[in-house]
Amino acid sequence: MGTDIHAFIEFDYTDDREPFSDDESIRPFNMGELFWWRCYELFNALGDGRNYHFDEAEIEKHCLHSPRGLPPQYGSAVLNRFFYVADDHDYRDHFEPSLGTITNQKADELIESGRSFLGPPLEISRYKLGSQTLRRVSNPTWHSPSWLALDEVHESLEHFGYPITKATPEVQTAFHAMAMLETHHGKGHSRLVFWFDN
Repeated sequence: MGTDIHAFIEFDYTDDREPFSDDESIRPFNMGELFWWRCYELFNALGDGRNYHFDEAEIEKHCLHSPRGLPPQYGSAVLNRFFYVADDHDYRDHFEPSLGTITNQKADELIESGRSFLGPPLEISRYKLGSQTLRRVSNPTWHSPSWLALDEVHESLEHFGYPITKATPEVQTAFHAMAMLETHHGKGHSRLVFWFDN
């Protein structure tokens, strides 16, 4: 089975505090995932995406920045893709069709088994049901979540001996977009948030 990346570009438009310190100023560049075809060299350079499946003795080189988990603050696109909503009334039918849902029973099983963890709760209000707090539960097939600032992306590629010119046009375009965002919003105001699956 192959490994795929799930990648989002985020930027912070504030200029009066540390970038990405307040989720109110974090914006997604893309609401859906960036589609990057499988390139295991790139995945390993960014976050040991393919190395994850191998024993240490089989790994030739590790990424420069080990996977960090999700950032402390992140935007709605990452939130909505990384986590399921636990809901027995089918949240998708009433609010957002693109969100994945699971039953509360399945959520309990995933949490108890240690395959998933809880995310930020979802506060909603439903006709006849009133206000509710729904759990968000991480997708158990995701692994190695992390994020890199633009400078760290370039450092990571250089460390791995993977020149950006070797990447597909889609990948190069994404990194150019990050550079443009930093030209407008300031250095350190863009980042790549990503994780991998099987």
